[in-house]
Formats: sequence, structure tokens, C-alpha cells
Amino acid sequence: NLPRVKEHPEGVFTAGAAPRRDSYVAYAPGFLMQEGDVQPTEESVASGTPAQRILLDRGAGVKGRLMADGEPIAGAPIDFTPGSLYRNEFSPEERLAFQIQSGPDGTFQTTGLRARGKTRLTATRPGSSSQLVVMLDTLESGKIRDLGDLEVLEGGTVLGQVILPEGIDPGGITVYRGDWREDFNQVTDSTGVFRFENVPPGTNSFGQRGRPEILEDGGIVKAIV
Repeated sequence: NLPRVKEHPEGVFTAGAAPRRDSYVAYAPGFLMQEGDVQPTEESVASGTPAQRILLDRGAGVKGRLMADGEPIAGAPIDFTPGSLYRNEFSPEERLAFQIQSGPDGTFQTTGLRARGKTRLTATRPGSSSQLVVMLDTLESGKIRDLGDLEVLEGGTVLGQVILPEGIDPGGITVYRGDWREDFNQVTDSTGVFRFENVPPGTNSFGQRGRPEILEDGGIVKAIV
């Protein structure tokens, strides 16, 4: 793989590479990430200055406005995480995630989203635990979907208990929210009780891994906050 090249005025950069052996990953804000092999054009090789053109695609886009209690939310971080659904569970592709911020009037707009699959939008109100999670799908390449006004509500608390047959210790079980690869985990106490704070409003899924006698692998339970 090539070393990372940060400075590329007018989209032009120079780096040493072996054609058809090295690869590249190209990304720019507002565009889809692109990967491929280093393969300069025959004309550029013949001229003695090997060069390759990488065309980036803007993909799909969304726009909207963040609101809370009737007022716009300025400077809110908005994360976009592509992924897919597996057994009704969202599986994120973190390396493709990116973040923008809402403007002074609470509005935001971005491109660089995949038209296929799903994308999770997560907006957090500055100085608060309030969070909004929206799942985006069926976006159209080359078009910007208007999400309208999005209300960021206070999160809630989910209190649960893992109840097992007599003789099986319910303590020390890791319970996850959303996807097990993300850091939204809690561990049950000696009575099997677990507690999640600041859970986004809406339907949330919870599960555990590694203990098939509790909940079969891939199984989930849901809670509405």
C-alpha cells in the first residue's frame, strides 16, 4: 500500500508506486471512498511520466435541520456510518464512517453516501446526552434527500435482567446495545441485572454473545424508549 498523501493541490499528488502491485485508497469529503490498483495509462508510461486519473463519485446525499424544543441546534456533530443488516442487526463499516456538523441555523447537507445498503445517521446535541439515530436506506445516487426537521430528544434508561435456569450464574454477562462490535456494552451484576443510560428514543436492540444457553447466537431482544 502507498504511504498516505495529505497535500494534493488541485487534486494532483505524486507518490512512488509499483504498477499492478501497489494499491490505493482515495477519499475526499463529500465523495465516496474508492479503492483500486495502481495502473498508469499507456500514454503516460510512453511519455516517460506515468500517471493515473482517479475519478471519485459523489454518490447520494441528504440534508435536513436539527431541532430541540422548537429551536435549531447549531454545531451538533452528525456521524454517518455505512453498514448492512444481518439477522435484523446493523453491522457497521467503521472505516467508511465520517462526520459533519450542523450550521448556525441547525441545517446540514452532505454527499458521499452509498445508494445501496444502509447508513446510520447519529446526531448528538452539544453539552447534552440527547441523541438522534436515523437509519437511511434506498438513497438515490446523484440526488439529495430532504429529511426535513429532525427533533433530537432526551435519551432514556433501559433496565433489564437476565433470568437463567437454576444453577446457572447470571452475573458477569456482557449485554450489548445495537451491534456487539461497538462500545455500547454493560455487564450484569450478580443477580443478572443490567442498566443502559442515555439510550436514544425509538426501538433499540439488545443481545449477548458467547452464552448460547442464554440467547442463541444472533438472537436479539428489543426495547422501545
